[in-house]
Amino acid sequence: MSKIGSKKSSQEKEIVSATLTYEEILQVALFTPGDHNRRGLNVLFEGSPGQAKTSFTETIAAKMGFHTVKFLLSQCEAAELVGMPYLADDPAYGKVTKYAPQAWFKELAQAGPGVLFLDELSLGKEDTQNAALTMLTHGTVGNFSLGQNVAIIGAQNKAGQVGGNPPTPAMSTRWIHIHWDGLPFDVWEKYLVEQPKWYQEESRSNIEVWKGNVQKVLEKDQETKQRWLTHFPEAINLVCSFLSRNPDLRHKMPAEGSDDIY
Repeated sequence: MSKIGSKKSSQEKEIVSATLTYEEILQVALFTPGDHNRRGLNVLFEGSPGQAKTSFTETIAAKMGFHTVKFLLSQCEAAELVGMPYLADDPAYGKVTKYAPQAWFKELAQAGPGVLFLDELSLGKEDTQNAALTMLTHGTVGNFSLGQNVAIIGAQNKAGQVGGNPPTPAMSTRWIHIHWDGLPFDVWEKYLVEQPKWYQEESRSNIEVWKGNVQKVLEKDQETKQRWLTHFPEAINLVCSFLSRNPDLRHKMPAEGSDDIY
């Protein structure tokens, strides 16, 4: 949950606040008109590593009918965002440098409502972050516009976690920063309880190819499959029981130099 509030006036001390779920925040971000006749508000989720910021954004965006293209800025070069340079003829200036957009740009342009998801923002190199800044401020990719149907959402770890290059003030001020406390326990429980069902299903996307491969192994070895069907749900129940009694441990990081997380 996150609280968004504003002071009513300089004289009044009362704060008007509304409690929104992360899903509602993302919905507001995607459906609110943005700057330069663009779609959406630039929302940046900030939280500790491994708290499902990325999975949440991709899942909820798909639920709302948005096609998502994700970039891990920690593993991304600037040219992957702005495109590759090439020489072109200009009637006024002769030879000029332009940028040919990458395939992801065409993918977003043809997909209808879309989300450009810039993940691990604070881990991106300086030139990569600068390329992302151009998209945030002008809505352009090289020589082309992102158009009116693409929203930009970001995610990064808290300041001081996992190293990286903290965004510049110019970059930071282009975002609406949302503190990520982690998803409620009931969301985790639902996910864990539903996970055992996948071994009975066919692989439905490239993301789940590994699940299909495991399924093939289980089908060939009935003894292993039977052990899996028996013990995997039991393990899930134990994990859910443990987390229900210790919900804070879902996100608690081990102390430095210690193996104990309690």
